[in-house]
Amino acid sequence: MSEMPLARIEHDTDALSRNDPTLLTRLSRFLLVRDGQIAVDADGLVHVPATDLPDELLSWDHLSYLGRSDGEHWAVVHLDATEFKLDPEGMPYGDRRITALHHREFVSLRKIGHELSGIEAGLATAATALGAWREYRTHCPSCGGVLGPRAAGWEGACRDCDLILYPRTDPSVIMAIRDGRDRLLLGHASNWEPTRYSCLAGFVEAGESLERAVARESFEEAGVTITRVEYFGSQPWPFPRSLMAAFRAWTDSEAIEVDGEEITKARFFTREELTAEIESNRLTVPMASSVARYLIEDWYGGPLPVPPTD
Repeated sequence: MSEMPLARIEHDTDALSRNDPTLLTRLSRFLLVRDGQIAVDADGLVHVPATDLPDELLSWDHLSYLGRSDGEHWAVVHLDATEFKLDPEGMPYGDRRITALHHREFVSLRKIGHELSGIEAGLATAATALGAWREYRTHCPSCGGVLGPRAAGWEGACRDCDLILYPRTDPSVIMAIRDGRDRLLLGHASNWEPTRYSCLAGFVEAGESLERAVARESFEEAGVTITRVEYFGSQPWPFPRSLMAAFRAWTDSEAIEVDGEEITKARFFTREELTAEIESNRLTVPMASSVARYLIEDWYGGPLPVPPTD
């Protein structure tokens, strides 16, 4: 199984340079993130030189350092969601113009992650994660003071009490559960579109191991008892700050009892049944960038069929 789309890091993250006072002058290429989405055009990610940016954005108040690749020093520009909103013709509102934004669009990384190169995926995942952290954590949880950037955007320092904060990651588990007949358990969440099904998943609780979280979530959501767990891999999911730990899991249970709140429907599928459901457009599978898609295709034995289009 190849590495999951958003787990690929092929650039040098260059963490040792984050406190270098000369780093800002060496930045040469910039990604653009706004409101949890990243700028793209027909060729892929939009990345621009410093000359395409207004001077006021070339400070750590608006930037985070991503690392090095092919002689370039990469950073992400965190754009304000209102100030840089585009009008219907693709032009930024307001007085400040960013040439690189003209006729580009911003999209969620979850929609395009599988289409990016390894270099682009690693840069874009870090850029999205850091952007989500900046939007979420603007003030000190201890005294309420405003946070300022440190370590090239990888730390937040309270300007009043000097408390240092770091980007937060929430561990989650996701599992491909098989029964004694090698059928796969998929569930439907209450807030999804009617045809969407995926693997069961959930956050790891305080004081809990990953394996225990797999067993607990499986029982809470679908009423099945897990007999064996096997680690599959992991992938960051920065929407806004999850790390998905993926597992293969097995159960002797055949009866399913959903919780009725988070999960409203669940069933076991044979490979033939899943194929028929997809090809008839009665079931929608997880997007190609997701861990769930990789887990399902691991059980399926290859790429899932493409549903027909009208």
